[in-house]
Amino acid sequence: MNKQHQPVTLGLARFNEARQQDKTATEVISGKTIKLDKQLSVPARGTLVLDIVRVK
Repeated sequence: MNKQHQPVTLGLARFNEARQQDKTATEVISGKTIKLDKQLSVPARGTLVLDIVRVK
């Protein structure tokens, strides 16, 4: 959740251990596929709910 009036970019490096090989996620509200690279942008005054797709 981003309560700011500007978009926020989150670095994903701190989640590498938990994500391991997960490379994509589905944005639950819109159904869009999001690539989990180095950063993730959360829209201004918005919420981003992700379903992590496990790669085996």
